[in-house]
Amino acid sequence: MMPYDAFIEAARRDRFNIGLLCGRFGVSFEQAAMRLVSLQRLENAGLPFFAMEIDQAGNILRRIGAEGFPHAGFRGECPRLDLYDAFSRPGRIVTQNVEMPDGIGYLAIARTLEGPEPAIGERPHLTAILLGLRRDKAAATVYGAIGSASAEAIPIGPVCRLCERPGCLSRAEPPVTRPLGLDENGRRAFGLRLPLNLSKL
Repeated sequence: MMPYDAFIEAARRDRFNIGLLCGRFGVSFEQAAMRLVSLQRLENAGLPFFAMEIDQAGNILRRIGAEGFPHAGFRGECPRLDLYDAFSRPGRIVTQNVEMPDGIGYLAIARTLEGPEPAIGERPHLTAILLGLRRDKAAATVYGAIGSASAEAIPIGPVCRLCERPGCLSRAEPPVTRPLGLDENGRRAFGLRLPLNLSKL
């Protein structure tokens, strides 16, 4: 369905536009994304994409990468990633420019994936996939303007327990290196100072 030479030639010509590749080869978004990750022949390699798939509960179903999934530099478990918001926009491609605390930036392309037709009375099986790329490689893609260094980057981190970013409204847990601070005149949640609502006392 997607022969190596024909696919990589089309990908470069279309600047790695996943929607165009899906139409050209008659494949799904998932199939095109996985093929982009696999384009790694030494003599004719594509871009070093990586991918991650999650379910609606946030469970990580798989992680793969052209050069290995970048666990140390990315992980992909930050709630600020649009990957986790993709379920509210099913079927749409969502792109995001993100930056880790060490300053390394990534282009993140996310979309929901539809499973097989469910039985009557059952919920449809819906997952979401993220296709990622280092920001310094993003200029070769049609999504390059979003992933460029000049575009506003969303600061993200690893899992909340390992993230030192202060004042994050998306934080689910306090960092292991900093205790949860509380005082009698206010409420603090994971490093955030919340005003005391006197009307509820």
